Amino acid sequence: MIFFKSTPYVYESKTESELDFCSLSECKIDRVIPNGKILLLADRHTLLRKKPAFAGYKTATLVDADDVNPLFAFDHLVGIVALGTSQIAYARYASAVLGIPCVAIPDLIDGEAILSPTVRVRCAGREVTYPAPVPKKIIADETQLYGQAEAYGRICSYAVSLFDALFLSRFKGREVDESVKRCIAACLELPKWYREDCAQTLLSCDLALASLSETGFSRGMVARLGAQIGNDLVAAETLLSVYALFFSKGYLRPYALPDYEKRAESIGQAPFLPDYETERLFETFEYLKEACLLQVRSISERFPQMRRAYFLLGGTGVNIEKKNLLELVRALPDYGGFSPLTLMREFGLLEEKSRKKRVR
Repeated sequence: MIFFKSTPYVYESKTESELDFCSLSECKIDRVIPNGKILLLADRHTLLRKKPAFAGYKTATLVDADDVNPLFAFDHLVGIVALGTSQIAYARYASAVLGIPCVAIPDLIDGEAILSPTVRVRCAGREVTYPAPVPKKIIADETQLYGQAEAYGRICSYAVSLFDALFLSRFKGREVDESVKRCIAACLELPKWYREDCAQTLLSCDLALASLSETGFSRGMVARLGAQIGNDLVAAETLLSVYALFFSKGYLRPYALPDYEKRAESIGQAPFLPDYETERLFETFEYLKEACLLQVRSISERFPQMRRAYFLLGGTGVNIEKKNLLELVRALPDYGGFSPLTLMREFGLLEEKSRKKRVR
């Protein structure tokens, strides 16, 4: 799937899905779904604005699906269409179980919901996570799309995830693919709030970045922090400010002792690093910290402009106490198993207090 056309950079994802920008009155699905009976899973609000017509198909409609069981009350289906982003997970689930093609018609710009490797759905009243194929076709009517500001903030947050991935490669030798770097760089440059095709550009970029999950790249920690505080842009800025402080002032506190048991309990996993590695990590950190600081500052310099674009797109800020924010940062899992936060914990800089002397 090619997401960028007539732009300075063309990125072709390996994702097997067509992307088509057109009005709902003109949308066609015959290339991916054969003629027959289809199930239209519709979001009520989206359906009230505009209901697509599919000539040559017999259509059964289910509104606001919130459990998987009603999806299987329809016989002889040849395809399934999700009208509205809220219904895409259920459509993808039914597509996987029934082995029929799925078409997504989003209203909210959310590439991760459309192209995620798994979907979360309710089954008999409880939430389950299920692997599901991506939609065979994505139809986007620009007049129906909303969530531009949130999508822009999400796109900007990939700058932090790319830094995390590059940081991991320096310590663990896991190189980031050049096409991934170019895709992220292009997506950070392309969206502009004043462009006439702003919604189309934002959706294209968001889908391109979401498709990177097929390479193993994801937003990692910033996605989790963004979900917790309700703003991806603020989450990205928060992590950058923590990184900047660490790389400019960070050090190995000789009297700090990381609270491994409490940390393991809070993040739900065993401590990643044994204590004896601290000295080696500190030496590597000292060697790399200046270069890392330059990178962090280079990203941070772009955020004032990103904030302006975000608010011009209709974005809203969030208010969160610093104490609560610090607690959320302390509990974040490590991106790819290793990140600047790994070292901060290992050096005792994210612990609530020193518990006893530590001899170097």
